[in-house]
Amino acid sequence: FSPAVFRIVAFAVHAAALVGDGEPSAQLKWFACLKQLLNCRFYTVRVHATELRDIVALVTQGLWKLARPSLSKWSGDLSDFFTLDELETLAGAYSGSCSLADQLLLQVLQEYESTTCQSVRRVLVAFGPVAAEAYVRERIGRVRYFIERDENDVGVMGQDVVANGLAAIDGGRLLRTVTEFPVMSVGASSDVSADTQLLGALINHTCQGHAGAPDRSLVYDVQFVLPWMWTVVSSGAGIDVRRLIDSNALGVVITALSSDSERVRKLAYFTLDIAYKLVVEAHGLFGRNQCVLLLDVLRNGVVGRSDTQFPRVPFTHTLFVATSLPVTLRPEHEMYGAVNRLLLRRPWLKPSEVPLLRAVIRSSVEGVGARAYVLRLASQMARAFGPCADAFRHADMVNTVLAQLSALGDVPAGRAALTMLFHISS
Repeated sequence: FSPAVFRIVAFAVHAAALVGDGEPSAQLKWFACLKQLLNCRFYTVRVHATELRDIVALVTQGLWKLARPSLSKWSGDLSDFFTLDELETLAGAYSGSCSLADQLLLQVLQEYESTTCQSVRRVLVAFGPVAAEAYVRERIGRVRYFIERDENDVGVMGQDVVANGLAAIDGGRLLRTVTEFPVMSVGASSDVSADTQLLGALINHTCQGHAGAPDRSLVYDVQFVLPWMWTVVSSGAGIDVRRLIDSNALGVVITALSSDSERVRKLAYFTLDIAYKLVVEAHGLFGRNQCVLLLDVLRNGVVGRSDTQFPRVPFTHTLFVATSLPVTLRPEHEMYGAVNRLLLRRPWLKPSEVPLLRAVIRSSVEGVGARAYVLRLASQMARAFGPCADAFRHADMVNTVLAQLSALGDVPAGRAALTMLFHISS
């Protein structure tokens, strides 16, 4: 471990020995120590450092475990809880990924909300390094102009909060979350035991710099991003619908309809119901009619939806719709014509088809980029080959792959075909 790790641990131990000498219990002493740690100006910087992230998160979660018994949901004194600035510090430290550090920080926020009945949804709308920088600038302005903050604003969801949250979200990571959506494992519990957390931290440090170690920080945690999306669309504040589509936030909700967890599908259906109304009412949005038509095509293919039934939609359909929504807003996109022709030709998607695959591959109009795009999309769909096996058999995947691997095929399409073949056979 680097010397900075020992400095952080030494700070926590020293603060625990100094603060709260007059407190009636040891738990309150640990809570005061945790508050002092969050108020340190180096905390956000250290928690986003690659070599220190897991250690800082483990120290934060350990202090919280020691301090949690002192908190009460019936307390009326705001000094017994985190201040709004301290909650924003935790939100700025949290990146929303599936890494160990983010799982620990999210667990602290969720347990704090359940223990104190103080909502943290408002501060979690804007999270990550971009939000942390905005929080720091705002605090500097309040100090400079002697502005006092109302701590009761912790539950206020204004238009500026939603705008900051949409600006802080990473569209590239959301797109990767869409294409790599864990349709077969989302329903698993996200609770991590202390032994597992410590073991994960040791493994991360042991495998640091290993080329084969998967980077779990490149995708968002679905257990967080789906409630985040629900909070945004149900806030009632003015929402930039184009940003909602361009950032692929709406696409994550659509792909969640393919999850094997009924709880995840239920939240996705409710969120999509509100988001659909936002798209319909966005009259100033270029491409609104195409977006509504694409969502209608998806909705017309869902059979058996009711207030108590939330059917699972094929991953071939949800991934196609999720990735095609941003295409409908860009006429210069290479797939714009193919997507619009499909929407005008058919009011729904057949369960036993891979959308656009056969049409684009056999077309003499589409270029090399369009064929490679469709094959790359089909290779991502093939990850869920079990539930979508009929669709790939109907699309005659063997002949499609062999045609793209022939001497007459182009290189990008051939690479995408090989990736699809690997996913089908694995």
